[in-house]
Amino acid sequence: MGLGRVFERFHLAALRSGSGWTLAGGVDASPERLRWAATACGRIPMADSLSSLLEELRPDAVLISTTPESHCAVAAEALRGGAHVLIEKPMVLLSAEADRLVDMARSLGRQIRVGFNRRFRPAYTELRNRIAEQPAGSVHEASFVLCSDPLGWHSVSSHLGNQVRGGGLLEDIGSHQLDLVPWVVGRAVVGVRARFLHVGGVHSSASLELRFEDGLVASCLAGHQPRYSERLEVDLNGRRWLAGPGGLVRMGVVPSAVSHRYLVARSAARAVRSKVMRLPGDTLETFRRQFLTWAEEIRAPGAGPRSRASADGVDGARNVALVEACRRSLTSDGAWVDTQTTHMATTP
Repeated sequence: MGLGRVFERFHLAALRSGSGWTLAGGVDASPERLRWAATACGRIPMADSLSSLLEELRPDAVLISTTPESHCAVAAEALRGGAHVLIEKPMVLLSAEADRLVDMARSLGRQIRVGFNRRFRPAYTELRNRIAEQPAGSVHEASFVLCSDPLGWHSVSSHLGNQVRGGGLLEDIGSHQLDLVPWVVGRAVVGVRARFLHVGGVHSSASLELRFEDGLVASCLAGHQPRYSERLEVDLNGRRWLAGPGGLVRMGVVPSAVSHRYLVARSAARAVRSKVMRLPGDTLETFRRQFLTWAEEIRAPGAGPRSRASADGVDGARNVALVEACRRSLTSDGAWVDTQTTHMATTP
């Protein structure tokens, strides 16, 4: 449901790469996107509304990559139709909506997964495992820079930059940071603070700070900027680690900027190699792993421990609550907001 640019760039190729799925149908309200999909997706049913295909196909699952303001209604329709759902981030825009979906899925015996694909980057998984092996309080510093240019998606995803439609900086970029940093460090967020650094046209940037239960304060730079940048830096017991699309490196006497340039160059070299050898690129591979994991979880629910990389509905609801807390901080001149008193969905 939603045949926009993220589906075109990543989901379609991931679904075709032996991920355990068969694409059964496609839905989009745009006649232009339906025409594109009729060529790109092969001879499968297409429609401009979900209800008709739910009735016709009875699918195992529905992938929701529509604009965020529609996520709640579309996911509820899919769940009532008997399907599991994978919802692109942000899960929804309001905590009340998130709680409603989590309760509905639980009562219907269906799964909700949220598309935080960065959890499936090997570098972040390895860093998370290293942190988990250390005693509590071993992370002394953490910072995460994530900047992307919304103009690169505007030919289809025109909601980006529009906060009302769920394409604002917090929803688009900040939600990734508010999910990934707590997941990597393995700690619960007890407070957040957010401040805009720059606001102008489609490009903007903000500082997000996350305070954890052990006293750690992690800093994030979220940006809608012309130049893409992604790097997570962690001080683990005095040893500094840098993680990103290019991998994980331990920093010593080499400055952080040099280590970052090394990872950027490594990522670019891997992208060229993937293209020449016709292999999935690093980002596409995260989507492929996400789909593969989800297929396994649907086939054997409760058969074993859930993949630590998978974000479920409770994770998604907690993320929505953190985004809401950041919004309150922005409207309160960057004041700290206590997330322990903020309503968050919890596992029963």
